[in-house]
Amino acid sequence: TPSKVIWPFLGVILLLLAANVVSFLVNRLRNLTMMKMGIDVVVDLRTRLFDKVQAMSLAGVSRRTTGELMNRISQDASMLQNFINSWIPNFLSQVLLLVGVSVVLAFYDPVLLAIFIVPVMVTLPAISFFHKKIHKIYGKQWEATSKSGAVLHDILSGIRGVKAFGTEAKESRRYSEAAER
Repeated sequence: TPSKVIWPFLGVILLLLAANVVSFLVNRLRNLTMMKMGIDVVVDLRTRLFDKVQAMSLAGVSRRTTGELMNRISQDASMLQNFINSWIPNFLSQVLLLVGVSVVLAFYDPVLLAIFIVPVMVTLPAISFFHKKIHKIYGKQWEATSKSGAVLHDILSGIRGVKAFGTEAKESRRYSEAAER
């Protein structure tokens, strides 16, 4: 009869709807928690960095430009916040997925688990190798971006002098070179 098919079908639909609502709520809670934690860490880090700059000697402060010091306090802390808000949850999600799939496969078919795990183990050294290479490249890119931001800040903080002495073209080339690097 149709009622024997419709009620179980409606039950499955309601369970799927409930699972989606619970998933949405859990993701919202996770995102809000990660944002709050990221903001707290960034505020604390910025405060500590500012205190560290304040405690530097005159010689230490003189070796760095104002823009470089500002980038260290603002941009680097924001990058850490992005890491906390984006990378950590994604990494944890992927690790939990890997563990969950492994547990299910171990329960249902150990041979399938071996077929699943062997390629993962084979790719780990390659991932480690590429991670080291990318880490070096990212470090250079981060340093260049930081210097570019410092140059921009220094130019803009002295823009009245740039205008007064007519050195706009020189400063434009200076920023363009820093941005290109």
